[in-house]
Amino acid sequence: MKKIVVLIFVSFLANIAFSESIDGLKTKREKLYQKYTDVNIPGKELRNDDLKKIISILKEIVIVDTRIIGEFSEFDKKATEYEKAMGSLNGENDTLAKRLSSYTNLLLIIYITGGVLVILLILCIILSLIYFSKFKSIHKKMQMQN
Repeated sequence: MKKIVVLIFVSFLANIAFSESIDGLKTKREKLYQKYTDVNIPGKELRNDDLKKIISILKEIVIVDTRIIGEFSEFDKKATEYEKAMGSLNGENDTLAKRLSSYTNLLLIIYITGGVLVILLILCIILSLIYFSKFKSIHKKMQMQN
């Protein structure tokens, strides 16, 4: 059990230690290229030690480039996931906009119908007042004649 815990802890520490940002990897790559150009000068005869140093630098450059490519592929995977999520959210947004538009149209119809009903109600009240005043005047005339 101790070995498993130690293995997990060591792998966690290695992951933290070796996980670098893309910018950090790029600067490391530039430093390695600078070392390479400092050792591999055109026209200079290389010794065996220089060749070993160049080979080790090139190996490190390949490792760093591989890690940079891995980081970019992870970024591409996440970007495609985000694009899919944004597409689904845009679809939901479109459906909600259509619903809102239909509700807005229904509210417009309700407002127009309510306005027409209020106008008809006011017209009925005015006509009933006119007829009530005529009825009162006719009723007064009839009482005077009696």
